[in-house]
Amino acid sequence: MKRKKKNVSENNLKTAFIFLTLVFFLIFISGIFKIVTLIGQSKYDGVHRFTIVISYINNAKHLTEIISFAPDTHTLSALRIPISLKSKKETSKLAAIPIDGFILVSNQNGQKYAKQEVDSEIQSILLSYRDIKTDLTIIDVFRIWLFSKTLSSNSVSVKDIADFPNAVIEDKILSTLFNDYTFSQEKNSIEIINAADISGLGNRVARALTNMGGNVISVSTSDKTSQTSQILYFGDKTYTVEKLGKVLGLATFQTEKQGISDVTIILGKDSANYLPF
Repeated sequence: MKRKKKNVSENNLKTAFIFLTLVFFLIFISGIFKIVTLIGQSKYDGVHRFTIVISYINNAKHLTEIISFAPDTHTLSALRIPISLKSKKETSKLAAIPIDGFILVSNQNGQKYAKQEVDSEIQSILLSYRDIKTDLTIIDVFRIWLFSKTLSSNSVSVKDIADFPNAVIEDKILSTLFNDYTFSQEKNSIEIINAADISGLGNRVARALTNMGGNVISVSTSDKTSQTSQILYFGDKTYTVEKLGKVLGLATFQTEKQGISDVTIILGKDSANYLPF
């Protein structure tokens, strides 16, 4: 009788052990799946320039920081403006540069974060990730924090526009702070054709691409209006082409006939709905 009870007890322990092992295994698999999903959603590639906006909002003071991380030149640049911008698109229109990520900080500690060095500031945001609004994953924030920790003070450039909006944000400042090294080094010539029947659209895009380091050689207005926008490129699909497609949100197509440029951007009527500039 005692032997039977012992066997039953041993079987229960084995069942409990198997059950707990299965639970921990499922938790482990779920954690791995979540990490893989976060990595897949990550925007920061750790190779090319990555620009984010940190907008601080509270009742006392407003501040927006445009911070750009450049792993290819191992540098960091930042522009500080005494206003609060609410979105990537609003920032892109104001500064005429592409924005990869946006962080909105509205808690009471926000101004303390902004007074820190950039690496400490990003660390504070990382630790309060649940309290901020952002389109970046926690993996993105962690990786740009790690990158910022590797920089010396000589590799960090910060520009304050203290008397904005009375002061104009000059393109010379923007191109110095936010030049995409790989984009500019490829020197792909870019033609912009405004076929949207929207006055000044081509020049707005040209300004932004030039601030990025793009080689814009022509901006023209088409005699015919086009409904759709597209990017045409001759030869290999370079980083420049991929970057343009990502920044402008346009489809890219290879062409067998080369025009006056390596890349031709055709802005159609649909571009008014999603162009960031």
